Amino acid sequence: MAIPVPPGPHARVIFVGVGQGDCTLIIFPDPPHGTGEVVLIDCGSTKGARCLITTPTQEVVDALTNVKRLLATFVPRKTIDYLFISHADEDHYNLLVRALDGFTVKSAYYTGVLEDYQNGRDKSGGLPNATYRWLQANGAQPLPNSLAFSGPPAGGGTGVPWQYGQPIVRLGTDEGLYAVAANATGTYATRKAKWEKFLAPATDPHEKTRLRKELERYDPNPDSAVLALVYKKAVMVFAADSTVVTEDFILANWAPRLPSANVTLKMGHHGSDTSSRERWIKLIKPQRLTVSSGTKSFNGSGIPKISHLEQVKTWSGVVQPAEPHEYTYFDDRAAPNPSFLVDQTDRAVFTSQLMVNPDWTSTTPDDERFICGTWHLTLDAAGNVMIGY
Repeated sequence: MAIPVPPGPHARVIFVGVGQGDCTLIIFPDPPHGTGEVVLIDCGSTKGARCLITTPTQEVVDALTNVKRLLATFVPRKTIDYLFISHADEDHYNLLVRALDGFTVKSAYYTGVLEDYQNGRDKSGGLPNATYRWLQANGAQPLPNSLAFSGPPAGGGTGVPWQYGQPIVRLGTDEGLYAVAANATGTYATRKAKWEKFLAPATDPHEKTRLRKELERYDPNPDSAVLALVYKKAVMVFAADSTVVTEDFILANWAPRLPSANVTLKMGHHGSDTSSRERWIKLIKPQRLTVSSGTKSFNGSGIPKISHLEQVKTWSGVVQPAEPHEYTYFDDRAAPNPSFLVDQTDRAVFTSQLMVNPDWTSTTPDDERFICGTWHLTLDAAGNVMIGY
């Protein structure tokens, strides 16, 4: 499945292989067919990854090198027009400062409270809190609470332009990149007030301790920014680490139909069963599923579980056939010893964790057992979707 190169104008979406983490690059076509703008969504990894680079020659590199090589190839102007950090989990941001060295970022956005990004493990130049300091220095803005897609009412006129949430990149009347949801739990104002009180010099030390414990219990996943790309009758939904809480928020505000049946879903929370639940999947009916996945163990389990992937395909009912390719999942059906497994599929399910390292042996560290790849998805002027790596 070679990297697609459509003959005419097209938008390109690159799901960058970073192992246990997330990084997505969107490149719009140059004028007059588009804005030529570049969007980066997340840039992080928390487990050592072996990443396959297929051009100009095959090479296996670490996650940071993979990101840097892709940026050098596809963003030669060294300018990111829009950066989104979907939420304050370090596997979505801790490569950012090093990867973007020498780049200009015009606009940066994040969810949650800025102080949520303080992280002693996130270092640059030997100093902690690298992303937090970068966000401060570059004037990053918090995404406001954002309602879900809205459109003409049921039975309404077809001439009413669709509105897909808060517009970020506008390509025309109803095309572009939109913020669908952000800070969906509605706790932003309360948490911001707690941070301000915690940071205030006059706050009693015992109260600071209590506030710190409360703030550390925060789960940023449900507050993830969910973005949607609408281009030439095709829709792509980037669900970050959103959970069923986020999905319920969107469903409560969603119009009764989508503008297109040509839907690709980047599954929430690395394909976890905390996300991509039945009501949500049955509404959007994705034809293609992508998963930013690694092989990190969570209390003896892993993601995505094959049982959940099979459920999602069933709920959708329209996941398309695809050229046979490898993908990796956690085989939770293999009791009593479930484990990660590389398999082949002829359906449009694409995980960034791709294949077994051909050089791996029983004496090689388990971290090096699998190799991740970078999927490229293109959308052309006719709405055709091509995908390869």
